[in-house]
Amino acid sequence: MTATMTADDTRGPVAVAGEIASTAFEMLVSKLSSKVGDLTDKLESVAEHKIEDTTGDLAETVGETVSEVVDEKVLPETGATAGAAVGAGTAAISGRNPLWGALKGAWSGSSGKAKAAIVATVVLLVLLLVLSPVLLLVLGIVVLIGAIIVKTQRD
Repeated sequence: MTATMTADDTRGPVAVAGEIASTAFEMLVSKLSSKVGDLTDKLESVAEHKIEDTTGDLAETVGETVSEVVDEKVLPETGATAGAAVGAGTAAISGRNPLWGALKGAWSGSSGKAKAAIVATVVLLVLLLVLSPVLLLVLGIVVLIGAIIVKTQRD
């Protein structure tokens, strides 16, 4: 709408000034509306990303807290089988390997005697693997000496 005065215009200067002000106000409202819309879209995007990040951090923190509580409070009071089950479940909830969680839970739930027996068995197996070639060589020499003794006694 144009607000110009012509010679045959019967409107007064106040009416023309009102039309100019009205047009300027409509343009201002239009520009402000588009800016507010843009800002609203940006804020929604930022809020959405922030909520996703916060939710991920919260889930990780809860998983770690549950793991710590289970490791410190629940597993020492259970047996090896229950400890393995609880450890596997906790690891799965935390997004870790359930097999490792089960082993950790079984170890935590075991008695001191069972832990000592497991450590002794592992040490003996390692020693056996390291010493098995030597033991085979000694066994071969003993068999050879035994065969020589038997042969010399027959003659």
